[in-house]
Amino acid sequence: MSVDCPDWQGIRAQIQQIAKNAEVDFVIGRVDTCKARRAIDKWAPHSRVLYWLDLGNNASGGQFILGQPKNPVNQKKRRLQTVVELFPEIAVPSAKDDNQPSCSAAEALTRQERFINQNLAYQASGIVTQLLRHGAVSYQGGFCNLVTGQLAPLPIRTVTGRYLT
Repeated sequence: MSVDCPDWQGIRAQIQQIAKNAEVDFVIGRVDTCKARRAIDKWAPHSRVLYWLDLGNNASGGQFILGQPKNPVNQKKRRLQTVVELFPEIAVPSAKDDNQPSCSAAEALTRQERFINQNLAYQASGIVTQLLRHGAVSYQGGFCNLVTGQLAPLPIRTVTGRYLT
């Protein structure tokens, strides 16, 4: 079976480097601070981005959450809430947030459980694959804890605030 796919282009950039009216299919935010997450959240309403996939972690756990920012192309009744809509506190600045080393810094790697970043990347790629193959997802993301071994899916929550069953 063959699938015709448009030409895809991936770019690595700070969100401020992307034009506000740019047509973007996915923004994948693998950010370290509330400030960076707020920057994506402020950019998205003025963009034409279809999906925002947020990934974040602490020493032993993390989340991956797929959302559809409220913007001109996502004016549907049933829009997936973004990470900031679901968990507003995730974008609230704090002194602790600003003093943490980057996930890629050697100091951070010595304080994190092995493979937390890879685990979240694997889970995130799974939800993107489900969306691209089937045109829909059966869950909106999830939470991973490597200490307890738990992976908890996040049920789909639309902009109306109701969970889908």
